Amino acid sequence: LYYLLSVRVIMPEWISSPLFMLVLWGIVVSYLFHFFAGVRHMIADFAHIHSLRYGRLSAFVVLFLTVCAAVGLLFFMIEI
Repeated sequence: LYYLLSVRVIMPEWISSPLFMLVLWGIVVSYLFHFFAGVRHMIADFAHIHSLRYGRLSAFVVLFLTVCAAVGLLFFMIEI
C-alpha cells in the first residue's frame, strides 16, 4: 500500500495548483461529513434511539470525526 501511495504520476500543472487542491479538499471533506452524518442517522434509526441527549452527542462525534479526517486529508494532500 505504501508503494502505491508513493508512486509519482505525471499530472497537468493545473491539478497541482493550490486553488484546485483547496476546491478538491473542500469537496472531499463535505462528502466525508455527509457520510459520517448518514452513518449517524442509520444508527439512530436501526437502534431506535431518538433522544435529545443522543442527538447532541452523535452530532458532536460527527463533527469531531469530520475535523480529524479533514486535518488528516490536508496533511496527506500537502505531502503529495
